[in-house]
Amino acid sequence: MAEAELTTPALRVIFARLDEQIRWYESHSVAHKRLYKLLKGMVIMAGALTPICAALHLSAAITGSLGVIAVVFESIQQLNQHHQNWLTYRSTGEALKHEKYLYLACAGPYAVADDAARLPLLAEPERGRARVLLGPADALHVEGSLRVPGLGRWLNVAACCVVGSLW
Repeated sequence: MAEAELTTPALRVIFARLDEQIRWYESHSVAHKRLYKLLKGMVIMAGALTPICAALHLSAAITGSLGVIAVVFESIQQLNQHHQNWLTYRSTGEALKHEKYLYLACAGPYAVADDAARLPLLAEPERGRARVLLGPADALHVEGSLRVPGLGRWLNVAACCVVGSLW
């Protein structure tokens, strides 16, 4: 079944929302990756320059400022959890893509005869696999499942992503 064959209104709505969420997770993953690497790079630079400034007997204010910069940038990274969000959003986006392609290929749990039987498997949490509720939010463990609040309904996924407390 090709994407061009998504002719029923229910399939079009579900796949439009699924594609929107995949794009959201991908773009936010990239943004968090960039922020994480920028902040970590600044921390490394400030940390590496601190002993150099001390060895060159530069002003204590300059040397101390580098230490403060390192602490502030590391604190911002820890507060905003850019690394955790990068990994979580990337994993969730990949899991959603995997589920989409399983559905389109009529493979795995979607290897049933017709769309009427397959569609509920995509949109409902009845299969007992890891579940992801589509939405732009933090992933949380809930009763052994993976839940991402935001959409108001569950979407089944084949893989679980890296999760943890994001607060």
